[in-house]
Amino acid sequence: MKMLKLDCPHCGAVLEPKDGLDTFFCTYCGGKIIISEMSDAAYQARVDIKKLEKNVELHKTELEHKALMKDKEHQQERFNFKRIIILLILMPVISLGPLGLMYLVSSIPHRKEIKKLEKTESQIIEDIDNQNYDSALLKANQLYYTSNWSSEEEKAWNDKRENYINLILEKKRENDINGEYIAVPASADDFKGEKYSKVAEKLKKAGFTNVSAQKTTKSKGLFDWSDTVEHVSISGKEDFIKGETYENNSRIIIYYYSKE
Repeated sequence: MKMLKLDCPHCGAVLEPKDGLDTFFCTYCGGKIIISEMSDAAYQARVDIKKLEKNVELHKTELEHKALMKDKEHQQERFNFKRIIILLILMPVISLGPLGLMYLVSSIPHRKEIKKLEKTESQIIEDIDNQNYDSALLKANQLYYTSNWSSEEEKAWNDKRENYINLILEKKRENDINGEYIAVPASADDFKGEKYSKVAEKLKKAGFTNVSAQKTTKSKGLFDWSDTVEHVSISGKEDFIKGETYENNSRIIIYYYSKE
């Protein structure tokens, strides 16, 4: 049988189709080729073409399967890596058993509180830089560490609170040209339960000139000892904070308990 030679128009490969074929596929790239001549071998050629198409489809499916398996292998490798990291992190906790688990659980609110305090601290610094001393003072009085995590952390934040309050008061004094405003040496809550005479002495020492004391007519509680402060009023305000400033002649009334 006479053999023809021609180049594949798709990939350029040299082909030798059987004489008389009208349509066939390149055995290298699978491209479809149509020629003008017809022969008795066309039928068999078409059968061969179908086989070739099937082989090409099977090859494509095999490649897709290999790609899928490779992707699954990568996913498994990533999963194993993450699992190792988690195990390394939890190893100290696992080694401690229930105590380790309790440690992990109890540390969650601790970390939240630290972040909250750190955020407040950043706001205080920003207020000081912008000379918003009243706002800074209000925030500084909120720097209380309440978690039961450690006494060292509580002391550290107590020291920070006092340092910020002192810094803000100093800045306010520098900003007070006339010197007519006085900073309260303690908060309203701090005064409660103290001897009223000592509270009066602190206020006068701070520079307030209009300080008086008055017996309270409210009922006494179990720990409301005689001559101790029930509450303090500065210009009618009873919820002042440490470092808050008032005019030096503001009316201050110390309400205290008495046996009479």
